[in-house]
Amino acid sequence: DGILHKVLGDDGVAYYAKCKSCEHENHHHNHFHFQCEECNELTCLKEEVNLDLPEGYEMKNYNCVITGICPKCKKTII
Repeated sequence: DGILHKVLGDDGVAYYAKCKSCEHENHHHNHFHFQCEECNELTCLKEEVNLDLPEGYEMKNYNCVITGICPKCKKTII
């Protein structure tokens, strides 16, 4: 209903993020997410991505998670 969006993390856990500037009719989250391998925090990356699918395919939504080390954890490792 334009309140939350669900992201399936690399660990198989469903995470939820509060929607910002979403409306029920205009609810989309076509952006990537980053999950830290150290603290497990999942972060929405702001840039939206447009994907070109083969002819005949119609995209509704997608979920993409990039894994690595977040800036906060990187500082504690070094």
